[in-house]
Amino acid sequence: MFEKVMSSFRSLMDPPLFARYMICLKTFLDSLVEEASLRSAKSIPSLEKYQLLRRGTVFVEGAGGIMCEFCMDLKLDKGMVESPDFVAFVNAVADHVLFSFRHEMKIKCFHNYLCVIFCHSPNNASFQEAVDKVCKMIQETEAKILQLQKKLMKMGEETGNKDLVDYATWYPCFTSGHLRWVYVTGRYHGLDNPLLNAIWSHGKRLFECREAGGQRAAHESTAPPSSTGDATTQNVKGGSGATSYFRDGRR
Repeated sequence: MFEKVMSSFRSLMDPPLFARYMICLKTFLDSLVEEASLRSAKSIPSLEKYQLLRRGTVFVEGAGGIMCEFCMDLKLDKGMVESPDFVAFVNAVADHVLFSFRHEMKIKCFHNYLCVIFCHSPNNASFQEAVDKVCKMIQETEAKILQLQKKLMKMGEETGNKDLVDYATWYPCFTSGHLRWVYVTGRYHGLDNPLLNAIWSHGKRLFECREAGGQRAAHESTAPPSSTGDATTQNVKGGSGATSYFRDGRR
């Protein structure tokens, strides 16, 4: 199957685009091997190292960026795709993946942003402070994506490069689509989570059960509070203030 897919890509993609795809694929596989070695050695990388590994293992540039160019038949020259602003834009979109924490903690894997920040904190920060830092990173990344998107779109409009405008417009949709997929599937939150079946969880019910018409209605309701003190998704708020994901920041 893999051989057939790669053969199709080779025949359908322009050679420069296929070459970039193969570089992304190699980076992805090399990153998987390196991260597996670190996990086997029970070594938690620094934040900077983990961010680079994560960009490789999520394969966003290949599955999102290059496939955006391929499927939309966009032609971006070498000078553009190697420019600092373009590279920064691609990386910023790739840095959005933060949702594997619950699953990784369940299998006692500490390779995720929360644990990396918590374990390498120079000031013995609480777990809640690590959560707050990740929330701040999300906000900063979002702002960076929007800033670079606007810059690339303006550049495309001024130079008459419609393909660049289209790329800058639609590539970030990979992020929003991925986030939606994460929430409506059981990949990270399990099949018994309230996002899918409205089971009570730590005093919150996030969605109504599926109705006759097949629709879900967003819903919040109050239930008897949990006595476990475990992680909860209560009080998740936007804005510049600290975001509280946990009833008790110290486990």
